[in-house]
Amino acid sequence: MKKLILILIILLFGTTTFAQTMAGRKILTLDECLEISRKNNPDIQLTESKMAAAEARLMNGFGNYLPSLNLYSSFSRKLNVEGASNISVGGQTITLPGETPNSFNVQASLSWVIFDGFNREGTYSGAKNRLKAEELNTEQTIFRTEYLVKSKFFEVVRNMKIVNTREKDLNASRKQLEMIRAQYEVGTVPVTNVYTQETEISNKELNVINAQRNFETSRAELLILLNINPESDIDFDESSVPAMISNEEVDEYRKDIGGLNSCINTGLKNRLDLTSLDYSQLAADDGISTAKSSYYPTLNASGSWNSSGTEMNQIPDNGRAYLGLSLSVPIFNNFRTNYLIENAKLQYAEVETQKIKLEKEVMSSIKSAYISLEASEKQLEIANKALKSSEMNFESISERFKVGASNITDYVLANTTYLNAQLNLTNSVYNYLLSKIALQYFMGLE
Repeated sequence: MKKLILILIILLFGTTTFAQTMAGRKILTLDECLEISRKNNPDIQLTESKMAAAEARLMNGFGNYLPSLNLYSSFSRKLNVEGASNISVGGQTITLPGETPNSFNVQASLSWVIFDGFNREGTYSGAKNRLKAEELNTEQTIFRTEYLVKSKFFEVVRNMKIVNTREKDLNASRKQLEMIRAQYEVGTVPVTNVYTQETEISNKELNVINAQRNFETSRAELLILLNINPESDIDFDESSVPAMISNEEVDEYRKDIGGLNSCINTGLKNRLDLTSLDYSQLAADDGISTAKSSYYPTLNASGSWNSSGTEMNQIPDNGRAYLGLSLSVPIFNNFRTNYLIENAKLQYAEVETQKIKLEKEVMSSIKSAYISLEASEKQLEIANKALKSSEMNFESISERFKVGASNITDYVLANTTYLNAQLNLTNSVYNYLLSKIALQYFMGLE
């Protein structure tokens, strides 16, 4: 008996400590969690970096249409300069000037590709399609991250409500134990009723601790998902998630989404990652066109101006300008063009295969989510009925137990049934919500 009392004190202290740690934490709503995930998620940051690189690729593709301009200048000075010298010719002395040590040179050149076998057209078009694909990938990554945050948030709230339900039941059982002890002291019930209730309380305290552990685990997982230290004093606002689902809400949502085929068609139409692959396919097709450009000749125009002198003021007077055209006709390049074309075709086939696989995955995911939604609807309906019946049964047996018309076994059984019904309803509500947001995600809907 002393051991049992010691266990009860320890468990009671653990429960009290948990309640104290819940106090004083910062409370985050679901919307706040979603906003934090958009800022902190490393996957989103990576896709944004990829999009920035795609924008630079597009700018480079546009730059291929523009002429290139280069400016070159140089200065040199000879160190071992020979000075002026005198020579005698026919008795006459002639002075020869010495070398000028400085040398200046300035050159400007401009070149412009007039035609390159449609290479720059394919490059620019491919860059536009890749940028659009990366934009859609970024949106899809944000969408997926928000779905994961919502799912984990719902799980946290569910575990929080389970803790509250079990704690409430535990407190009610403790009050019931006080009543049974009072009845035992006046001799209206046997001591076995006290022992039975004490055992029942011990089991419930263990269940509370397990529920608290599940809650803290899911809470830590959500904080990690938000890229926040799991030791942070942060809690989550359960009012951000509906506690009950009415039959009208269930029926209205079912009308909105339609049947399974309608959901699949919606998913194939709305999924951003599928649309992204469409643009990736276009970019791969542009890659084939770019590879074929090596079969065509290339025509370039060029112009330059250069000047040199031993003094800076000589540069403008010594300048010379040039204009030119160059035509390059490929005759044989060691089968490199054929290799580039086949490699580009392979990339196109890989993207096409990815799209086929993703379409099948989307259809399979939607079907599974749809089946889960149907099952959760039935569970929700059954759980509501079971709760009403078990509540009425528990109230009836409780009244009978108070006046001695029912035994402790019947009371404990009715209480357990009622508690399980409450927990089943909580699980059913959140199973429905999780199935709903999963179906929404797989269909590509907010």
